[in-house]
Amino acid sequence: RPTDGWGRPPQRPLRLRMIASWISGLHRENSDALGFIPMPTIDRQYVQQGRYVLQKDAKGRNVGYLLHGVIAPGRSVVLSQACIQHEKRLKGFGEEAVSALVDRSKKSGASSIRLRCAEDTSAVKFWKHLGFNLERWEIPGNKRNRRIAVMSKPLMLPLFQQ
Repeated sequence: RPTDGWGRPPQRPLRLRMIASWISGLHRENSDALGFIPMPTIDRQYVQQGRYVLQKDAKGRNVGYLLHGVIAPGRSVVLSQACIQHEKRLKGFGEEAVSALVDRSKKSGASSIRLRCAEDTSAVKFWKHLGFNLERWEIPGNKRNRRIAVMSKPLMLPLFQQ
């Protein structure tokens, strides 16, 4: 393991620790609508790996986040979770965050973006508005007994349509 010269593991930059903490806080505030992701996972698998979009308002304050998987050429990007502060919803922040992920994914050559969301939230309508297609419904054995929509947005046109 790398050390800082004193035998201690190197510290993550304060900025990354603050981002992970803020995302985790908003995640907790909206736990009724979001799937659970533990704070260490948010930190290690998303924030430290740069697999997030942090949405800010005009004054530079955090208002939402989007967590995503690996972006690779020819592969589908998994959008793991997206959340905007309740009082900031319906003001375009969610669309801007998704647009940033779409741009990032297209530049890297990803083929599509895929996500899963619960039926009993307003999310299905939101994703459809942004051009995501409903592929199927899943009925997992979750505690809330709610159907899960599996959705995707193609990023690359087939060769015969270009």
